Amino acid sequence: MTVKEMKAKAQTGNLKLEDLEIEDILKFGDEGFINNELSKCFNISKEEVKKIKKKKKITDSYYEDCIRNIIVLIDNMKEEHPEMPKEYLNAIAIGMISGLEDFRGQHSNYLNKARIFDWANMDTKKEIEERKIDVEYRLKKVNKILQLVEKNDTSKNTKYQNKLSHYSLPKEEFLPKRKPKKHATKNEVYVYPRDKNVAKRALAKAHYRCELNPLHPTFISRSTGERYMEPHHLIPLDFYDLFEYSLDVEDNIICLCSNCHNEIHYGVNYKQLIEKLYNERKDSLKKCGIEIRDIKILYQMYDHIEKEKIEL
Repeated sequence: MTVKEMKAKAQTGNLKLEDLEIEDILKFGDEGFINNELSKCFNISKEEVKKIKKKKKITDSYYEDCIRNIIVLIDNMKEEHPEMPKEYLNAIAIGMISGLEDFRGQHSNYLNKARIFDWANMDTKKEIEERKIDVEYRLKKVNKILQLVEKNDTSKNTKYQNKLSHYSLPKEEFLPKRKPKKHATKNEVYVYPRDKNVAKRALAKAHYRCELNPLHPTFISRSTGERYMEPHHLIPLDFYDLFEYSLDVEDNIICLCSNCHNEIHYGVNYKQLIEKLYNERKDSLKKCGIEIRDIKILYQMYDHIEKEKIEL
C-alpha cells in the first residue's frame, strides 16, 4: 500500500497501526518525522506509536530504511549482473551507505553498523522475505536517490557532495583508476591527493579488523562507533610518480591496528609484514595497474630509497 492509501483507510477506521507490516510503517518516514506522521494518521499518542514500533522491533527507522534499500539494490545487481565479482558487490553496498550518510548527514553510527554486513554472500531473497520488504517501493526509492546524485541536487543538504562514483557499477574499462593531479600546499609542496572515502571503504571491507592479526586488541572509536583501525597504503603514496595509475584505491589500502601500523613503519620485522601483505594483495593490485617486478623494490620504498634510484 502507498502512504496515501493507508491514510485513507486509517481515517475511516479500517486500518490500525498495529496491523501494518514493518515495511509499510517505515514508508511514513518519507513524509516527515515518522512518529509525528504515524501519530497524526492513526490518531494515537506518540508514546503509543513508540510502543507499537518497539513491539515490532523497529529500533531505528532510518537504519532499517537504509538496510532495506541496499538489500534490494544488491539483489537487483546480482540478478542483472551475475558475472559481477563479489568484491564489487561489497564495494557498491559500502558506497551506497556512504552516499546515503552524506545525503542525510546523520545517524552515521547506525550506518557504520551496516558496513559490516557481508553483502556479496548475503541470501538477499531470504532477507527480503524475512524483513517483509516491498521490492517495488524500495527500487523506486533507490532510483530517486540515484537521480538526485546524478543531478548533484544539493537543495536538501548544503553539505551534500556528489557521490555518483560510489553508485556507478564497477566496469573493467574503469579499472585501473586514473591518477588525480597533484596539488600544491600552502608551502608550495606538491602532494598526492587522497580520498578519505576510499580509506573508509577499505576499513569497512576488512570489517574493522587488523589484517595482520584480526585478534589484535583495540578500542571503540568515538567518530565511527567501530573498532579503531588505521588505513595504510601498501605501495606508499610517496612513489606516486613511478606509477601510471592511482595508488589511492581500496586494494592498496590495508586495515591495521595502531601497533601493526607503527611496526611496519618503524619495526625491525617490517619486511616480513610487508611480504605477507603484498603476497595477499599482488593479484588485486595488478588488476588496478599497480605492479612491481620484485618484492625487494617494495623494501626499498620502505627504506626511503630515492625515487630516482628505483626501477619498477
